[in-house]
Amino acid sequence: MRQNWHSHVRGMVALAPLLPASAPTIRAMTATATNWVCYLLECADGTLYCGISNDLEKRLAAHNAGEGAKYTRGRGPVRLVYCVSCADKSSALKRERAIKALPRIEKLALAAANENKSEKCN
Repeated sequence: MRQNWHSHVRGMVALAPLLPASAPTIRAMTATATNWVCYLLECADGTLYCGISNDLEKRLAAHNAGEGAKYTRGRGPVRLVYCVSCADKSSALKRERAIKALPRIEKLALAAANENKSEKCN
């Protein structure tokens, strides 16, 4: 017997009381995961790598374990030389694109300016 959409909705409504009241919504889960950063690494061979992440510590560990970006796999260990917090993934991607467009000398200037600051990027 074929059911219409009304019976499906009634079935879903019947399941609603089974969910715990403290169950996070998708919107709440995504709202808390907005700690995006754009970072610049110096590889062991002196080259620079720019990327973004929403978990910087985990990403740095992945780079140093050889499980990060393909570019950094054979160039470890890497050292964080610059990072900036971003409001969301979109702004982090835009910042990454802007940094990648800079010449090497300007990327090094960013890193040097960041060394003078005592704040951490989180």
